[in-house]
Amino acid sequence: MKLSRTFLALASTVISISANADQICHIANAGFYMESAGNGVLVDTVIDQGLTGYVQPSKPLLEKIEKGQTPFDTVQLVLVTHYHADHFDPTSTLRHLRNNANAQYIMPPQTFEMVKKLGLTDQEAERIHTPLPDMDGNPQSYEFHGIKVEAYRISHGANRPIENLGYKVSFDNSFSFFHPGDMSTTTEQLSSVGLSKAPVDYLLLPFWTGLNEDSQSMVKASWNAKHIIPMHFQEENREWMQQYGGPVGVQKAARNAWGNSISLTGEMNCLPMEQ
Repeated sequence: MKLSRTFLALASTVISISANADQICHIANAGFYMESAGNGVLVDTVIDQGLTGYVQPSKPLLEKIEKGQTPFDTVQLVLVTHYHADHFDPTSTLRHLRNNANAQYIMPPQTFEMVKKLGLTDQEAERIHTPLPDMDGNPQSYEFHGIKVEAYRISHGANRPIENLGYKVSFDNSFSFFHPGDMSTTTEQLSSVGLSKAPVDYLLLPFWTGLNEDSQSMVKASWNAKHIIPMHFQEENREWMQQYGGPVGVQKAARNAWGNSISLTGEMNCLPMEQ
């Protein structure tokens, strides 16, 4: 794959982009904000309490997200992959839902039930969509304000009853991205839901998929990605990381696994989109 000289420079240089630009911004952990033509999408971002060992949004940034303040006043869609606390917070999500009356939400039923327990009006619940395709079934599709979404069921791990959704999001006349959540699956399972050399501009990948040859082969068989952004890096220096030289070594190994990888970490660091 041949990348432009400009894009190769962007791969190592993160820059901040103004509002209403075609961009992808890292929030924290596996959370991102994407925008095209003034329409924004949040994925696994509205998190208050978080989970030990994983970065979460700073309090000032979270307040902006929840209140829909610039640049998050563009948000038309909020996606949640699953209910784990490093991806989702029901209280924070409810605050966002009530402050942003035009935003639609897509999340698994397990996740919806956690928000519902906090108290939802019928009108609020109408803005939350809860697909759950079969583990070997077709994705469910939605479209909001020119944003097309396909929700795929992707395993979070064998014998784990966690409803994990992967999302392909396509902006009209612009770029597409895929966020698989915390996938721990097989080439066969991904193929059974229609992910076989699936084309996408930006593939957001949990870091562990780059650390062994089997998972690398699975990714290559399942997606045809122009660019890969490794994500979900752990902050804590855990024992298993020593084989890579610690957390920084893990990040380097996860990125070096892909010839088309982009480094995008840090709060509200953004990149302009190329198709």
